[in-house]
Amino acid sequence: RDKTVLGIYIQVATALDQQAVLGALELVERFHANDPLVSYLMSSLFIMREQPLEAINALESYLKVIGPDAEIEFIIGELYLANGMLDDALRHANRSIRIDSSFHDSYWLLARIFLQKQEWETSIAALDVLKQYFGYNFTPAFFEEDIEFQSIRQQTAFQHWVTTLSNEG
Repeated sequence: RDKTVLGIYIQVATALDQQAVLGALELVERFHANDPLVSYLMSSLFIMREQPLEAINALESYLKVIGPDAEIEFIIGELYLANGMLDDALRHANRSIRIDSSFHDSYWLLARIFLQKQEWETSIAALDVLKQYFGYNFTPAFFEEDIEFQSIRQQTAFQHWVTTLSNEG
């Protein structure tokens, strides 16, 4: 029942295997499921159980305890995106950027959200932020190999943007 002991148990379990981690997290759930301080751990359990909406709720509870956090907002956005809830994903990606505009993973998330929404030019704009402000050295080959970008490869605006990459290289 002791949180410290459970924390050590989780650390040991991570050195073993996923089943051991699941068992350790289930113990935390059994004794501390309603404790907002362990809601981050609960989100891991829900992700392992493939319960993304419960994971989102746990992460939002955690945010109420710790305050604004770009990485947690990003994770929530990723969970929403993975479940096709694009507007919610976008809201959390934007929150993440407002909290920490240097957290580059959020721009990747934006690019992928706008790919799903088929808002090609906005997706390209997010990629351009990564290139210009974070030093990403994109190559045309990168986008040819990444299946996630398959939908945008035929778009004229994207083809033009990729041409500028070739010219810079």
